[in-house]
Amino acid sequence: MTEFGETTVLECGGSFTGEVTIHFLQHLQAEFGEKLVVLLDQATYFTAKAVKNFAADEPIELVYFPTGSPDLNPTEEYWRQLKLALGNRYFATCEEIRSALWPALETISPPEVYQYLCP
Repeated sequence: MTEFGETTVLECGGSFTGEVTIHFLQHLQAEFGEKLVVLLDQATYFTAKAVKNFAADEPIELVYFPTGSPDLNPTEEYWRQLKLALGNRYFATCEEIRSALWPALETISPPEVYQYLCP
């Protein structure tokens, strides 16, 4: 999410890895411009050496939240809202999940990033 509330979604199949993180960072650059500050948690796929090497060669600054601080991470608010929208439902197929996911994402109210950065 940008300072103006703009968001983007990149659908990725399989497990999230360092390579997927690099693909995600490239997607962010294509959507919002090459020069970025990206806030990430301490997941291994975000802290992987390949990710840090990629960012070192790009105009991207990676800022990591302290370990065990979900209250500082606006992504956790997205997850909370998504769980409210999709929780306690049975999906028989991946296609059913995809069909429900996109409309649910459109109902999410992006949290104000500044409330996380400047409490």
